[in-house]
Amino acid sequence: DFTTRRAAEKFDFTQTYPNTLTALLTGGVKIPMVLPNDRQGFQACIKTSNLADWRTARIVRIHNTLCLTEIEVSENMLPSIIDDSRFEILSEPYELHFDDSGNLL
Repeated sequence: DFTTRRAAEKFDFTQTYPNTLTALLTGGVKIPMVLPNDRQGFQACIKTSNLADWRTARIVRIHNTLCLTEIEVSENMLPSIIDDSRFEILSEPYELHFDDSGNLL
């Protein structure tokens, strides 16, 4: 439902549209709301999740949907995966840091 300006600028209509028309499925080319930066992207996702308390958000960050060998999860997700043999915890929890433009470092 949301993307960042950085990601939207990389969108290649010349590849996506022909593939979509060939597949006869238009669902993959709906244009999401474009937000200025990563911080506002996170905020928009959490705001529209209708959680009573935003601190309970369960977030999964996927760097590349074509390669799911490593993902990042929020601390609230840990109870769901800690005993699941498909997952390996690679680090301790850490804070996300943003640059002056609001993008993740």
